[in-house]
Amino acid sequence: MEQIKKLAIVIPAYKGRFLKETLDSIAVQAHKDEFVLYIGDDASPERLDKIVESYQNKVNLVYHRFSENMGGKDLVAHWERCIQLSAEPFIWLFSDDDLMPADGVERVMEALSRPHHQRGYFFRFPLAVIDGENKRIRANRPLEEGSVSCYRLLLDKLQGKIDSAAVEYVFSREIW
Repeated sequence: MEQIKKLAIVIPAYKGRFLKETLDSIAVQAHKDEFVLYIGDDASPERLDKIVESYQNKVNLVYHRFSENMGGKDLVAHWERCIQLSAEPFIWLFSDDDLMPADGVERVMEALSRPHHQRGYFFRFPLAVIDGENKRIRANRPLEEGSVSCYRLLLDKLQGKIDSAAVEYVFSREIW
């Protein structure tokens, strides 16, 4: 029986335009023995399976094509069904058009190795927003420890100090 990995990187996918670049950024991550990449194809009219198949031998990868498009009606429901494909205790809900930092998984594993991580734990990567020409539009301030309390996140968001997107956060399955 195969041991469950620590981290599920979950991509609810629909668009193929940047998917190869996204997968390239994940394929170079360290700690490949600690994560599984799940791709939930939201009945895309594009052949996402053709993009994904070349990564089967590069990372632990599970590809599932759903027969019905759900993201167009209820994006969160599509996220949830993609997360249900996984079993790992920590979830990084990623996107089909974002790039993972080169040390992204390494930073997650380092944070998870700290004794202070506890039930309901999640942490945040600073978000950098770029335009179609790869020029930075804006960036959130970095966090000293790489972790943030729910209170601090909400306060910063309400005060307009940060923008946020799902790809910035790694959650424990317990709080999802």
